[in-house]
Amino acid sequence: EAVKDPYIDGIILKIRGFEGGLGSFGIVQEIRSELQKAKDKGKKIVAYLEEGTLGDEYYLASIADKIIAPPSGTVGGIGKTISIIRVKGLLEKIGIEVQLLAKGKYKTTFSTFSSELTKEQREMLEGVLADLYRQMINDIETSRKDLISINKLKEIADGRVFSSAKAKELGLIDEIGYFSDVKKLGAELYKSKDDIRIVERKDLIKEIDEDYIFVFPNKIAVIEIDGDIVTGKSGQNIIFGGRATGADTVSDQIRKATDDW
Repeated sequence: EAVKDPYIDGIILKIRGFEGGLGSFGIVQEIRSELQKAKDKGKKIVAYLEEGTLGDEYYLASIADKIIAPPSGTVGGIGKTISIIRVKGLLEKIGIEVQLLAKGKYKTTFSTFSSELTKEQREMLEGVLADLYRQMINDIETSRKDLISINKLKEIADGRVFSSAKAKELGLIDEIGYFSDVKKLGAELYKSKDDIRIVERKDLIKEIDEDYIFVFPNKIAVIEIDGDIVTGKSGQNIIFGGRATGADTVSDQIRKATDDW
């Protein structure tokens, strides 16, 4: 909505820490895509790194025209990792045998109860990580090409974390300050002497009447599958962590999407 609104001149990103993972990287890329549309329309973007900003969080901030971080902040952790937990050996030691039924070389890659990674699974994961890392580095370099070179970015993109002062020296951020300085920085981007006015998110969301007369065409239902696919309902593994998608839950969602024509 902010991108489409002709009366909005720019966007402020206040970024806190958020959990990483393959899913969040995809979400960050979607948000960056929308923000790039805003930049293409001439809107300015300022990112404020409220807390220590690592990995995907900095990846999101890098799309901004200006990045500001507090003096006590930290920036870095650029790179991609995948953590895989295996408990089959532990269960066998306490007398519990797990029988896992799966078809295909890669189906059990992320399963907590499977054996060690096979050669094929390891090659697949290394390929995924290399591709995600390449996307992240290239996108950051494109967004900040006048401030940090691709070679320098590759040199420091090894998980290291920097102070705000060092991050500014490296070209990862532009200014050191607080959120109170964001308005001033935004005004400078537009060469304006007047203070900018912030429009809250809730003021951008339009209320939709549920009893609308016309049916909107070309609706696309997105059904999320997160974690292993199991029988029954979706849920969370409270012992080992992670989520599982239940076949019954997905079937219900598909049925609802089919009925909502």
